[in-house]
Amino acid sequence: MSAPTSAGVLAEMTALLVQDREITDVVSRLTQECLRVLPVDAAAILVSEQSTGLQLLTATSHTATQLEIYQAMHESGPCVDTIELGTAVTAVGEDEIVGRWPEVGAAVVAAGFRSVHAIPLAWRGDAIGGLNLFGRGQDPWSEEDLSVAHSLADLATVAIARPGLGETSAIHARIREALEVRVRIEQAKGVLAQTEHLDMDAAYDALVERAATRSLGEVADAVLREAQRRD
Repeated sequence: MSAPTSAGVLAEMTALLVQDREITDVVSRLTQECLRVLPVDAAAILVSEQSTGLQLLTATSHTATQLEIYQAMHESGPCVDTIELGTAVTAVGEDEIVGRWPEVGAAVVAAGFRSVHAIPLAWRGDAIGGLNLFGRGQDPWSEEDLSVAHSLADLATVAIARPGLGETSAIHARIREALEVRVRIEQAKGVLAQTEHLDMDAAYDALVERAATRSLGEVADAVLREAQRRD
């Protein structure tokens, strides 16, 4: 099988946007695609929710999940900065990462990452979230890498904002709905991890495999219903 091209992945993601899919399905697929076409090893998205602040929307691994939640808790880190500043943020090497965000940076380095890039999800002048990309290597990105990362961030923004909704209140309502689905997905991951003796990453992969013909939210709900029946 040939390696995926950035143009092909962007075309696939664009096609996915015109389908009636849950936000969580689209952004989950999008972060996974980041690993295929960019020199990164983990990806995640934080969103800004009006009533609760920064919240994790999706992540490609349990480690990335923990790092995003840690950033939100400490209100510090590359994804926090990219949302606050509305510009891309990059740090490469242990010294720069820890120097810019001492506590969060130390956690990033301890997790084995040596480069971080964060791209704002910009909608009409405001950042509604951020795409965080973690790499174990320190090689500089090419202009194409940067362009692809920004394009994927833009696609994530469109998936969340849905042009036509327009009003900020409607966008934040969609974010809240997506966060509610994410909570159920996390609960279902825990159920599968316990019942099938999997780690959290493998449990998430199992959910994704079951979501071939259904949304992740629907699969998570089915797992939770089955767990309730067993109880």
